[in-house]
Amino acid sequence: PQPKVTWTFNGQFLPDPTRIRPETIYNHATLNLNKMKASDAGLYTLTLENPFGKDTMNIKLKTIDKPGPIKNLAVKSVTSNTVTLTWGEPDTDGGSDITGYNVEKKEGQRKMWQSVTNTPNLEALATGLFEGNKYNFRVAAENSVGVGEFVELDQMVQPKSVPSVPGVPEVFDVTSSTCKLTWKKPDSDGGSEITGYVVEKK
Repeated sequence: PQPKVTWTFNGQFLPDPTRIRPETIYNHATLNLNKMKASDAGLYTLTLENPFGKDTMNIKLKTIDKPGPIKNLAVKSVTSNTVTLTWGEPDTDGGSDITGYNVEKKEGQRKMWQSVTNTPNLEALATGLFEGNKYNFRVAAENSVGVGEFVELDQMVQPKSVPSVPGVPEVFDVTSSTCKLTWKKPDSDGGSEITGYVVEKK
């Protein structure tokens, strides 16, 4: 007699019958999975049963997808023409080893992203930047399937350095215990607004 056909997933009923549909035609039992997801990975069990007994077959399914988003993207250091970025591994590699991380930059309000590097490390140095300009950065993990979701920095980064030397101080209003000083501001603020001046004596 024709056996009764039963499918289970990890010992439970099949999830999402709109996507996962069993089909039996004569002596062929088929399980169709449409629009697969990473959560579809697991143990599928086929059970055939008739009045004379039953038999089972286990099928272990492994899904492969793009990696998840990287974690904790941050700026490690900034100079007048470089920015060093760091980040953490994604929670999932998509079932395939991560082959590298794609780092991209975007200057100011421009819409187009430009490649900085593809690195196997969890750190990257962006070079050739212009002091005072603002940049945004994003990073995505990549595996054999493709490039995962990009993660952007929360705010733009402005390459900067220390200010240039101010003008030579000029002394005026000298008394027996005090004097006043004046000087010209530096030609360059290093890409960041000057917050103050350090005055010393000897």
